[in-house]
Amino acid sequence: MDHPSFKEKTKEKKPEAPDARQKVLRFMQKDTSEDVSAEKIIEPTSTLYDGGDYFRINAELPGIAEERIRIDLEKSTVAIYASHDDVMYRKMIYLPCEVRLSRKRFSNGTLELILEKRISG
Repeated sequence: MDHPSFKEKTKEKKPEAPDARQKVLRFMQKDTSEDVSAEKIIEPTSTLYDGGDYFRINAELPGIAEERIRIDLEKSTVAIYASHDDVMYRKMIYLPCEVRLSRKRFSNGTLELILEKRISG
C-alpha cells in the first residue's frame, strides 16, 4: 500500500490552486490594461478661433457617429471624448476664461463648438 490516499493527493494540490488562479488574474489584468493603451488613444486635430466674445473649436473626428461623442465643459476647460471600435479620441482644451456652450454641430466628421465667453464682473 505505497499509494497515497485521495485526501493526501488533494492536500498536495491545494497549494497549487491559488498560484494558478493568481496567474490567471494577473493575465486578465494585463489584457484589460492593454485595451486602454496609449497607442489606441488619439488626440484629434483641432483648431481654436478667438472671435472676440466667443471661441470656436473645430475638431476632426473621422469615422465617428455623432451619438458616440461626449463633451464635458467645466468653467474654462473643454473635454471632447469619442470612440469607435477599439479607437478612442480624447482632447482637452484649456481656455483663458470661463465659457458656456452656445452651439454644437457635427457634420462630415467635423465637430464644431461655439463657446460664449463669460464676462466676470
